[in-house]
Amino acid sequence: MFDISPYRTMMRALEKATAYRRDGIIYIFVTGEMPTPCDEVKIVGTYPGNIVHIKDPGVAELFIKMGRKPEEEGEYCIPIVMPFFIEEEIEDSNHDEVAIYVNDNLYKRVEIEEWNETFAGMRKE
Repeated sequence: MFDISPYRTMMRALEKATAYRRDGIIYIFVTGEMPTPCDEVKIVGTYPGNIVHIKDPGVAELFIKMGRKPEEEGEYCIPIVMPFFIEEEIEDSNHDEVAIYVNDNLYKRVEIEEWNETFAGMRKE
């Protein structure tokens, strides 16, 4: 169902990922581009959350799947780049980084910034 080629899923598709924590909740934002309007991006899991590890990996994790929509599988689709924006919240006070996986491949690790009033003031400028 999903094309897992590295070019299509990671090198070109994701542009930016940021994360910050406020009151014990990590807010993760990811932007990028899909190669066609027939593709989709969806969050399939988080750690902590619905992903379980026997040993703590030392980072929070976000798992994303990118690929062709099931109803568009095998159909021709015009290659028009489509932007996307996804966000996720993870309840976690213990980790300082988020590892973002795309189609089960590590895309990048993002440092979690702590939210405070100074941070909020800097973002408004």
